[in-house]
Amino acid sequence: MKPHRSVESLEKAIPDYIQPRNKNPMPFTWTADPADMLTGVMRPLKP
Repeated sequence: MKPHRSVESLEKAIPDYIQPRNKNPMPFTWTADPADMLTGVMRPLKP
């Protein structure tokens, strides 16, 4: 996949990316450990 050089190019590419995936949707599978996520979220809040 090559980088997009303009917003127009990106906007045209988005439907081409999404449409095939919508034909065979798959549920999102959560893989992260909730405790690890909370640790990451709370880290910036500590003084």
